[in-house]
Amino acid sequence: MRIEGSYDEDIDLSVRYQPGIPQPIGVFQFDSSSQLAIALWYASFEGHHFEVVASKQGKMELFEAGYAYFCAF
Repeated sequence: MRIEGSYDEDIDLSVRYQPGIPQPIGVFQFDSSSQLAIALWYASFEGHHFEVVASKQGKMELFEAGYAYFCAF
């Protein structure tokens, strides 16, 4: 099903803004013995998503950090 007027472009990873494709916006380490945490941002037609990828029990895990909602339709 397609929504009239929806986004209809091929994915182009060379451009800065691509809906639904995460971008790293920061890397954090709380002290010298802790693992790195990577903050990701991605835009969608419903808002801006912020997530964090961090090590948990020896594996990388994705955590939802925040969401700013708006509607494009």
